[in-house]
Amino acid sequence: MPLSSTIRLAPLAAGGGLAVFGGVLLLIGLVSGGGEGKLDYQIDVKPTVMTVAYKAYGNPEAADGKYWLGKVELENDGDASLDNLEVSYRIPGHLDSWTTPEAAEQLLPGQTASLAIYPQLPRSVTTIRTRTPATLEVKLAWEQDGETQEQIERRNFEFRGVNEIEYTSLPADEVLGWYDVYDNAELTAAFVTYEDAVVRQFFGKAVELGGAGAPVVSDLKSLEKMARSVYDFMTKSGMTYAGNTGVPEKIGDAAAYTQSVRLPRDVIYQNSGLCIELAMLWAALAKGAGAEAYLVLVPGHCYPVLKASDGSLLPIESTGVGGTNLGGVMSFEQAVQSGVKQFRELQAGKNPGIIVNVTQEQSRGVRPPEFGQTDIAGLNDMLTKRVQTARNDPRPNPNPNPGPNPNPNPNPQNIGGNVVNIAGLQMSYPMGFQQNPVAVQQIQPYLPSYVFNAMDQTGMRSIEGYDFGQSSPQQAIGQIQGFAQQMGAMIQFGQPQQQQVGSGQATFAQLQVSNGQFMLVGGMYFIQSPQGNLVGIAATSPQGDNSWQQTLATLVGGR
Repeated sequence: MPLSSTIRLAPLAAGGGLAVFGGVLLLIGLVSGGGEGKLDYQIDVKPTVMTVAYKAYGNPEAADGKYWLGKVELENDGDASLDNLEVSYRIPGHLDSWTTPEAAEQLLPGQTASLAIYPQLPRSVTTIRTRTPATLEVKLAWEQDGETQEQIERRNFEFRGVNEIEYTSLPADEVLGWYDVYDNAELTAAFVTYEDAVVRQFFGKAVELGGAGAPVVSDLKSLEKMARSVYDFMTKSGMTYAGNTGVPEKIGDAAAYTQSVRLPRDVIYQNSGLCIELAMLWAALAKGAGAEAYLVLVPGHCYPVLKASDGSLLPIESTGVGGTNLGGVMSFEQAVQSGVKQFRELQAGKNPGIIVNVTQEQSRGVRPPEFGQTDIAGLNDMLTKRVQTARNDPRPNPNPNPGPNPNPNPNPQNIGGNVVNIAGLQMSYPMGFQQNPVAVQQIQPYLPSYVFNAMDQTGMRSIEGYDFGQSSPQQAIGQIQGFAQQMGAMIQFGQPQQQQVGSGQATFAQLQVSNGQFMLVGGMYFIQSPQGNLVGIAATSPQGDNSWQQTLATLVGGR
């Protein structure tokens, strides 16, 4: 029997089975009948529960078990065993019956056990609109000297209203940095209600207006087509950004750690939303269309990033629909351009930020709540009127001067005079890419060989240049992998191969980059420069997008 065990409690009402935290008592012959067992315990409960994410509190797999409601620490502080130890609980008014007890046959002297409580709360908790007090009752029972002992302990907590989001559950004096403010960031995935009939109806009307038919978001082009239909429907039917209330900006202000956030259906009905509400609506619509979705939380703001099945990413400034606090409605191109700019700045490390992978978090148990009956006929009438309003909008685009497409597919043949010189090795790169000296400044102190970076306007495709001096390709690969490991990323190289490049030889290796959120694929050439230095030239693009091959061919094509 282990000295410390962990069990997870589940109530009988939800079909939870009996979990035994005790084991086979191997030392039973060593336990004497003398002395007396003594049960010491400590019971902790979270001060609040977000009812919109009530399923996460009942799922030990959600966020790796982070969202328990209570914890019970048990210890036998006596010098004899405690027998037939049982623990059960209830939440009067919500889970009225005692759960099936968790049981241990014996708890030996000095032995401890830790129990985490994950209650299967009823759907009715989502009817709670304001902070509501509740009580967790824990019943402990055991046998001591042949007599049954019982103790009931009560710990108070509060249910938050279904529209309340609590960005962190840490005490105010433990919020020491900006990331602590978003300790509960993954629970935002519970607001992404893509299965809601209201969201589905709204998406259907957007597609109807765009005349695109049922979209298949397989690549960047199809993802943009779907997103444009949604964006045009929003702007032309009058959806607006509701105000300047974003998300927490700084530490030290406990009042800013909570916020009233409406669900996507409420944003649709009211035709307006805060930045985080609009971002959640976009994530829900994207999920309903078969794309993946991310919520990007930065100080004072939140915006969505959509992902096609081939790995292409599309950041969108969801507040571009305009409102009283903005200068007007952005075109779809401008909204994407703004989203891309913010996302690139985040990638470059200019601002702190947290990227919530909605698909991943929902698959791990942070699931949206269910809804009751929806007036489908009334909803359809409302949205049909909005479609008519949108069709009567004379503007082909909310802004007649959208500027250049912020998401051009790079044309490797369109070189246009963009030239980079590394250790005497001169190469041309596509016009769709712009130099990014900020990235070089941030990386070079840790990787001195890193001398050049350029990105296309999406920020998803990049070119990198290295001056490795007198190193070999194997040593150069080791430098890059060592740096990536320090930064919490992983770079895997394929088997290096000799290839003919122009009139000379070069070493080529495919590569794959992952940071736990996104995956990039690409390749790198190691070429000897006229000065005798080893130069590395790499091109990468999102997983499933092989444009890096043409980009790299353009770079080395004249060698």
